[in-house]
Amino acid sequence: MRIPVSGNISTKDGSSNKNARMTNMLAEEKQGKSFAAIRPGLSQVASTTGNGNGLVCFNGELVNVYDAALGIVVETETEYGIPDGLWFRVAYGSGKYLAIRVATDEYAYSSDGDEWEVGVLPAIVNWRILVFNGSKFLAIPYGSTVCATSTNGLDWTEGTITSAGWSSVAWNGTVFCAVAGVLGETTSAATSTDGLSWTSRTLPASKRWMGIAWNGTVFCAVSGFSTESSNVCAVSSDGITWEAKTLPDTCTWYDICANGTTFCAVGWDNTNVPNTTVVAISTDHGENWTLYSPAFNMEPSKVLHTGSFYCAVGGKYCMTSYDGASWSRVTMPTILEGGGEEDADTWAGVVYGDSKLCAVGGNGEDVLIGASATSTNGSTWSPSITRTYTTTTITTLTENADYDFALIP
Repeated sequence: MRIPVSGNISTKDGSSNKNARMTNMLAEEKQGKSFAAIRPGLSQVASTTGNGNGLVCFNGELVNVYDAALGIVVETETEYGIPDGLWFRVAYGSGKYLAIRVATDEYAYSSDGDEWEVGVLPAIVNWRILVFNGSKFLAIPYGSTVCATSTNGLDWTEGTITSAGWSSVAWNGTVFCAVAGVLGETTSAATSTDGLSWTSRTLPASKRWMGIAWNGTVFCAVSGFSTESSNVCAVSSDGITWEAKTLPDTCTWYDICANGTTFCAVGWDNTNVPNTTVVAISTDHGENWTLYSPAFNMEPSKVLHTGSFYCAVGGKYCMTSYDGASWSRVTMPTILEGGGEEDADTWAGVVYGDSKLCAVGGNGEDVLIGASATSTNGSTWSPSITRTYTTTTITTLTENADYDFALIP
């Protein structure tokens, strides 16, 4: 990312002018490549043939600026934030962040979570699920028979899955297991070894199954969405045979993750006034749960464990915890300002990769505005935005003078 840079170029005699030697240092360096690196002034008189302080590395070539006409060079560069739209899930693998959204065949990919490009998926459908299992990405929509995998995040292979309200998927090292609930209460689940061919499975109760995770021993799926609250979860060692268990609160359990063998489920209890955020922790493979109620209201959409702490995003907020019991909440970067539309900000997906968190979302109040942001700690976030930079170089430098320069975003 570029930042504003300013400085000074001097064509004064470097042997007698300390300032000339000190100021001719560095204009800008981006990703290890010099844009206009100024050679330090040497203790000798600058000349058209000498190696004094008038020697500048400009556009990759050494140029003596002493009484030389360089001409005017204007460079305009645009760095693109994530495209507009309500981005729902994000995954990291093969050195890339990938994000998906509904009602399109477009997805976004980025090497740093800041500058994004657009790719194409196999079909225009409501893409809902996106994960990386260590060797391939898997994307699944709801209400469609299409699914897709990619090993590099660029080239996709289309597969087939039974049409259902697919909401979440987990990988156990051998098998993908997907659960459904976006389109209503159901017992639908499915397993696949390659992400392309799927076998239908049956969950133990007709619920809106919203999240699933693997803790090294069992899959655990949680249920409850919108007005259809639930206190039911289900566990399975293979994704085929399931057993119902009881969660500690009847609410909308939106997602679940694993920290080693410990499960952490997050939800929103909208039966209380005011509504409350709820967290449930299980250390015995989903058999028993402990309920925690953070002292704030946040409707979490996605939760994960970074290897150091839990992080969940939802609505305008992000919440983090080191133990699953004590949580803190911060406000995410504003997506759309003014007119009360900020309340429609939705941060829906988050992933941890390349030693940082990357969250995606959007604002769908009146105009679909896409958003992404990165953070190393879940407390301080840097949003990605579209920026255009224009730089103008100096025309002619003459003897015994100082020139200011600036690169302005």
